[in-house]
Amino acid sequence: MAHSASENNISIVLSWAIYLLAGIFLSYEMALQVFPGIIATEMTSSANVSLSLMGWIAGIYFISYTSMQVPAGIAFDFVSVKKVLVLACLICALGVFLFSFFNYFICMLVGRFLIGFGSSFAFTCVLVSASQYFDPKLYPVLVGGAQFLGGLGAWGGEAPLAYMVSSLGIVQSQRVLWIIGLILAVLAFIIIPDEKKEIDKARLDKFKIDIKATLRNKQTIANAAYAFFKWAPVIMLGGTWGVPFLEEALHISAMHAAESVGCIWIATALSSPVWGWLATKIKSCRIPMVFGSILGFFSSLFFVMYPHKYTAIILFLIGAASASHMLTFVLVKHNNPKDIVGSALGVNNMAVVAGGILFNPVVGMLLDYLMDDKAKPSISDYQNALFLAPVCYLIAFWICTRYIRDAEPC
Repeated sequence: MAHSASENNISIVLSWAIYLLAGIFLSYEMALQVFPGIIATEMTSSANVSLSLMGWIAGIYFISYTSMQVPAGIAFDFVSVKKVLVLACLICALGVFLFSFFNYFICMLVGRFLIGFGSSFAFTCVLVSASQYFDPKLYPVLVGGAQFLGGLGAWGGEAPLAYMVSSLGIVQSQRVLWIIGLILAVLAFIIIPDEKKEIDKARLDKFKIDIKATLRNKQTIANAAYAFFKWAPVIMLGGTWGVPFLEEALHISAMHAAESVGCIWIATALSSPVWGWLATKIKSCRIPMVFGSILGFFSSLFFVMYPHKYTAIILFLIGAASASHMLTFVLVKHNNPKDIVGSALGVNNMAVVAGGILFNPVVGMLLDYLMDDKAKPSISDYQNALFLAPVCYLIAFWICTRYIRDAEPC
């Protein structure tokens, strides 16, 4: 099927098994990413955690996740997929275990830091698997498939995980989650064949030259900036602050709020392959990216101002709009040498998730400031803080129309 697969004697079935296993790990880490949003209200009301601290609990995940994106990409250029994936699953499982100690704030922080560290390998792992084992013509669709699996996992981290927490409790639910991490590590060890990668001085020297060129590549920087602002609203609304906002705005439980917020992730999952297919069909990545920015701006603005109207539909549109950011990975692959594609993809994914470092704590601090002496934030407090979402889409639109050079997916 693919030249890389033939060269490595990898069968079609095994290629798909590796891709899907990497995708399942991506789904798993996305569920872990949005978990703080499910428990935010309970944590701030019963565990003496302020909104600012809750923002940092959520944000510290993105500190380790973001800082590890480039090293994670480099790891895939020099170490086998099997070794990286097994280690990543084990680190995530350990992080979930530590995060379950709610009486020890330091354990929660270290746990979330480790979850972010292990999760940093997930998305790049799927992209590298798609690049390594499949025909290049399938790459845009496979990138969309990766985003589909990630969105599916994040949706599972909203309503289904909220139901599990409601039924089993927070601690027992986390026990299930870290056991899943161990199971994935075992499956990766059994299924994925090991691959020896030689690290000679000549290749290392060439890598240093190529990575410097990548970091100086204006198109890589432009795509990373677009991805940063395009995905930030999903981190804010779909991750940490969407559930408590709807709890206050609609006067509903966390479980029902999570059901609504889950529409963002369902839309991300369903629309990502469509964006890949559309880009291939019209032979353009930039046009869908521009349209996604416009759609995101209007839908997020409507949601923040009128959260009680057409909530599920508007959240679905926000998720669909944001999903077009996955085309930046196609452009990054197009604009960088094959030998360092893992590192280049890591740079781009670092930009995607960096919004969590900035916006989760910022929204939390804004809410604390706007609350004044109130017991909890009002609807208007949330609206003022979350107005950052449509602003991000507007910036993404400006970057795309001014700085990103189009390319035909291949």
